[in-house]
Amino acid sequence: MNENYGFVQDGNKILSIANYLYVKESQDFLFDNTDWVDLKKPLLHFLEEQMKDEVWLAKRFLNSLSLHMDSEVLDEDVVFIALYLHSMNLTLTDNSIKAIVLAHGYSTASSMANVANRMLQKNIFQAYDMPLGITASEVESKIFQYIENYQVEKGLVVLIDMGSLNIITEKLATKIQSPLLVINSFNTPLLLEVGNLIINSQTIFEISEQIDDWLPIKKQLTTPKTNKKKAIITCCYTGMGSAVQIKEILQKSLGETGETLTVLPYDYLKLKENKRQELPFQMYNVLAIVGTENPEIESVPYFGLDKLVNGEQIDDFVQIIAQKFAVDGENLKQELIFNFSLKKMVESLTILDADRVLNLVSESISEIQRVLEITFDANKKYLLFLHISCMIERILRKEEVDEQEDIKNYIKENRMTMEKIHRCLQNIEEKYTIKISDLELRLLNDIVFN
Repeated sequence: MNENYGFVQDGNKILSIANYLYVKESQDFLFDNTDWVDLKKPLLHFLEEQMKDEVWLAKRFLNSLSLHMDSEVLDEDVVFIALYLHSMNLTLTDNSIKAIVLAHGYSTASSMANVANRMLQKNIFQAYDMPLGITASEVESKIFQYIENYQVEKGLVVLIDMGSLNIITEKLATKIQSPLLVINSFNTPLLLEVGNLIINSQTIFEISEQIDDWLPIKKQLTTPKTNKKKAIITCCYTGMGSAVQIKEILQKSLGETGETLTVLPYDYLKLKENKRQELPFQMYNVLAIVGTENPEIESVPYFGLDKLVNGEQIDDFVQIIAQKFAVDGENLKQELIFNFSLKKMVESLTILDADRVLNLVSESISEIQRVLEITFDANKKYLLFLHISCMIERILRKEEVDEQEDIKNYIKENRMTMEKIHRCLQNIEEKYTIKISDLELRLLNDIVFN
C-alpha cells in the first residue's frame, strides 16, 4: 500500500486496524440492524463525496487483505476504516500523474522501469511485460486494469515500445475519464525526462509539450470524447479556502441537481493567467464561474457573489442551470437568495456569531474607507466582508495562510498602507484577542488596492 498508493503506515495504524479486524472476526454485526440497512447506501455515498481518498484507500486495503485472509469485504468495514483514516488527518502522498511502461519481451519493461525508478529515487513507473503476440485489445485491457487500481484523475502517461497509437487512443478516448498521453517508442533517457517532469508537478499537457522539444518522437494526447460532465467553477481572489467554501454553499443550494452537476473550486490566479488551458476546461463542460473576482474567460459567464447576494444576477444564473437540468427554477431561486445572503454566508463559513462578526467588520471597513479616503464599490465591500470574517476564524484556529517568498520586499514597498489598514482592524484584534499577521495584512492590502 505504501509503495503503490503513497499510504504512509505507522505502528499505530497497523495495531488499530489489526485489533478492529481481530475483534470482528469477519462478522457482519450490522446485518440485522434496520437503521444500517436504510442508512448504508446514502452513508457510503456521502463518505465517497466527503472523504474520497480515505474511502478509496479503505477499499483498496480491504480488497488486498481479503485475498490473503480469504474473507469478505463488508460495507461496514469500509465505513469504519475510512472514518479511522480520516481521523488520522490522512493525506495521500502520491497524487501526481501516473505512468506505465508497456514493452514486448520477458523483462524489457521491468528492467527499464526499474533503472529509471532507481535513478529518479522514486517509484514513478509501473511496468507491464507483454508477450510478442499481444493484441491492441489486450493492451487496452492492461491499461484499464491499471486505471481501476490507481487514482489517475490528474492524468496517465503510457509509454509503449511499438504498436499503433491511433488504435489505442481511439479505443480509449470514449471510455477514459482523465487525460491520457500515449507515447510510441521510448528509451531510458526519455523515461528519466518524463519522470522528472512528473516529480516537478508538471501537468500532462505541459509534459506533452516539453518532451516534443526534447526528443523527436511520435505521440498523441487525447482527452475524453464522451459527453463531458457539466461543471461550475468557484474561485476567490484570496485563495482556494474560500473557493471551497463557496462550492459547499452552492451545492447546498442546488440540492439533488448537485449530484449530477460538478461544482469545482479552482485557483483564481491560474484561471486568470492560463484561461481555457487549465485542466477543468479539458475535463468538463464549464457552464459558469462563481466567485469574488472575474478571471475573464471568454464565452464562460461569470457571476459575482455580490451580484448573487443583491439578487441582480440570480435569474440569469437560474436560467443557465435550467437550460441543462430539470429543476424547479423558482425553488432554486429562493434557495440561492437564502443561502447567498451575507449573514447566511458568514454563518456557513464560520462558527462565530454572525451578527457580532458582521458588526465588527462593518466598523473596520468604514474606518478603512475613512483613513485611506477611498470608497469601495459593492463587490469590493462584499469581498472584504467575506475575507475578514473568514480571517478571524482562521487566526482563532491557528491556521496559517500560504507562505509568500516576497513578503519582506512587499512590506518595504507597502508599509504605510499596511499599517493604516492594521490600525483600522484594532477593534477586531481587541474583541477576539488575536494578532493579525503581516501575511494576512498583505492579502487585505491586495484586496483594497487591486
